[in-house]
Amino acid sequence: MNFRPAIKTDLKTVMTWIPDAESCLVWAGPKVRFPLELEQLYQAIEFEKTRTYSLYDNREILALGQIRLFESDRGHLSRIVVKPSSRGKGIGRIFCQELINEARKLNCQTISLNVVKENSIAISLYTKLGFIVPSKQPDDVRIRKNIVRMELG
Repeated sequence: MNFRPAIKTDLKTVMTWIPDAESCLVWAGPKVRFPLELEQLYQAIEFEKTRTYSLYDNREILALGQIRLFESDRGHLSRIVVKPSSRGKGIGRIFCQELINEARKLNCQTISLNVVKENSIAISLYTKLGFIVPSKQPDDVRIRKNIVRMELG
């Protein structure tokens, strides 16, 4: 498997993995409209400004996600998605570990992410990778009642 910076055409493939407005909101947040359109998605997720990565195997994209840099030493993982037919096969774990490694290369002392409270599969994965739920949730997360922030020190 190959981990590399994503290219715009990766988004075109990922768009086919997002079947409805609810899935879009969970994956991309409120800035992205459904149905997905490549240019709107490209702009809304700030593809050029945000470090976006893909995981490939045999020229097939298996996962996509972003690292946003905040403050001087915090990286925030966002918009992580695994190809539906590849879920449950350890791809998410491999990809998230690569994102963590990349964030560490960018000198991130703390790595955070937001996850929907009901997404027990993702929460289990992030917990296995060492993420915890801090006792104090930031204001931007507390406003969205169905989201929890997790952090890795």
